[in-house]
Amino acid sequence: MRAALVLLALVCALVAAPDSARAQSPATILGLHSRSIGLGGAVSASVSDYSSVYYNPAGLANRTDLQLGFGPAIVIPSFKYSNFAGSRKGPTDPFMTNSFGAVVPIGGPLKKRVAFGIGALTPFPNLTTIRIRTPEEPSFVFSEDLLQTPIIAFGLAFRPSKYFTIGAGGQLIIQAEGEVRSSFNLSNATITGRDTALTINPVVAPIFGIQIVPVRFVRIGLFYRSEVKPDIKLPFKADAGIISIEAQFISNVLYSPPQMGGGIAFEFLDQFVLSADGVFVQTSKTPSPGVQLRVTPDALIAPIVTVDPNPGFSDTFQVHVGIEYKYNEDVRFRAGYMRRTTPVPEQAYDTSFLDESISAYSVGAGLTLKDPTEILEKPFTVDFHVQFQQMDSGTARRASPLHPIGDLKFNAWMLNFGFQGTVRF
Repeated sequence: MRAALVLLALVCALVAAPDSARAQSPATILGLHSRSIGLGGAVSASVSDYSSVYYNPAGLANRTDLQLGFGPAIVIPSFKYSNFAGSRKGPTDPFMTNSFGAVVPIGGPLKKRVAFGIGALTPFPNLTTIRIRTPEEPSFVFSEDLLQTPIIAFGLAFRPSKYFTIGAGGQLIIQAEGEVRSSFNLSNATITGRDTALTINPVVAPIFGIQIVPVRFVRIGLFYRSEVKPDIKLPFKADAGIISIEAQFISNVLYSPPQMGGGIAFEFLDQFVLSADGVFVQTSKTPSPGVQLRVTPDALIAPIVTVDPNPGFSDTFQVHVGIEYKYNEDVRFRAGYMRRTTPVPEQAYDTSFLDESISAYSVGAGLTLKDPTEILEKPFTVDFHVQFQQMDSGTARRASPLHPIGDLKFNAWMLNFGFQGTVRF
């Protein structure tokens, strides 16, 4: 009877549950705004466009004119692994992202002191893709699953003096909760009814930042992004006449760990800006990306609770370096580099989390143009970026030669290119 109840519960879950994958903030891997991507993400000290809402909200106060921006990008990912059964690929189809946002300075007595900003990054054509995997299934938990989840961020900044700005805002992530009710006819093994209710709730994770200008040619930025901890909860009830079951799926696939860091930007020779950022990520707080299943059958049988193994992730550190060259007042060229250490320990036993350290190489350019139609009084800018990310080749060596999946070899890379248009009023 116990086996039948478990089987029935799993059938209910498979019928009801969404296809889901682990995801953190997509801005962590894809970036937000072509200028920031072109500089390798080394922008916490110098950012002032709408991507400030993610990188450092204090930068919003550096703008005194209304800005609106929009830009598409193409992402081409490749995730591959192999074992004794042969080679396999992850989701490698190219897809598009759209980023857009605005910076709105406040007028009146707070003119040139307060500004509000909002920014968003959305995948296209799928607004979001979520998968739920077991920890034993090979997956690139900190790469492939970051890609297709939307993000909305906002911020407010204040400039108390010309040497100092402060800002606060947050990331907005969607949390899903629902309930599924099913009824079964055991005599002919058919589902006689199903009722599904799903509630979407926003979850806000605060972001704080400051920017300091100790001397004219030096900028310093500090920021903190709190953890994003939305749960996907899917309770379901099954009634098969003499047997009734209550169960619940609980997944933390949308979790993003706390991040804190800072950076510095030097302007020299009136043409170059060299910037560097360091980011500490508390990846050790990340829960298992698997699913917890709680099954409560009738009172005669003990409840069943599945517990995923502790993933044992370690904290990570990211280094970002960027340089911008001002050819003239209307043309700028950029290059950047990022290195992220892996948080994933050796996968010798029950789990198959695939990850190694990642390097990212970026180039970009910015053009300032006048509107030939003279509809816009102020010039507009077009920024371009190309970024290539390469994961170090890795191997997961199992402690036992009888491991059901066996040793794994894996590698991954991603190409991201696009542009951003910005108008000012």
